[in-house]
Amino acid sequence: MNRYFISVSLASVALISACSSGGSTDVTSTSSSTSTAGAGGEGQGGEGGNGGGSASPIESACAGLVKQATDCGFDPVDYQACVSAEQCFKNAYRDDAEALLLTCAANADCNGGPCRNQVGATLGFTQASTAHLQRCKQFKLDCSGTKVKTDICDQLDSTDPYWKIFDDALFKDIAPCFDLACDQLDTCIENATKPLLASCGGDLNGL
Repeated sequence: MNRYFISVSLASVALISACSSGGSTDVTSTSSSTSTAGAGGEGQGGEGGNGGGSASPIESACAGLVKQATDCGFDPVDYQACVSAEQCFKNAYRDDAEALLLTCAANADCNGGPCRNQVGATLGFTQASTAHLQRCKQFKLDCSGTKVKTDICDQLDSTDPYWKIFDDALFKDIAPCFDLACDQLDTCIENATKPLLASCGGDLNGL
């Protein structure tokens, strides 16, 4: 799985760079496997750890992504930037998706689908994510001739698990943007997502 979602635009990164890693781990398990998954060089004591102690879930996840990128020939992941994006990660994703995404990332390998899809497949749609899909479909109809940078309305299949992982607050923050003129969508979404991603400079850095 190519890590092609990283660093597109503020709005795109907010929603689409998230956990684009592959990973064949069972995402329904939130066991302590995240504390050791960085083994192989980037985990505790290596690129990721906190000295001699056990790595935190975010450290193990980022170490797993670094290792996956190296082993699989994917675009490199900056370990420190990834760890520093923890607050953005918490702002972007549903509470019940966070631990699952971190576990999946910590155990990422060269096989399996993206973590976002593996985790999303275990979750249900919320009213906010369902409403977002409807707004995007209407935008596609009303603004078919408008080119936008954000890919916030891509992957509109209502069965796509991708949309299920994001926090309702994010959908609510960007909802008013769809009431504006078609060519104002990009700027509005960028401004709406800035507070959520301020602590990591607008980049989830691989998470």
